[in-house]
Amino acid sequence: MSVQIPADFNEEAVLGGGTKLGERGFSDFCTDYEQCYRERTVNNLHKRAQQLGFELIPQPQANAVS
Repeated sequence: MSVQIPADFNEEAVLGGGTKLGERGFSDFCTDYEQCYRERTVNNLHKRAQQLGFELIPQPQANAVS
């Protein structure tokens, strides 16, 4: 038994159909992967700390000496 998948379904999955799952369109994806990864990681750490009853406090960044 074969199942046919409509082309629209496949195209949406490949071309950024995340609008239904996370309300993020294709144009909303970050162009700077490193920055997006850092933001996502920090946000997840904040959530996890809150679940465990903690609070994350940002550490002041020292100015780099050139």
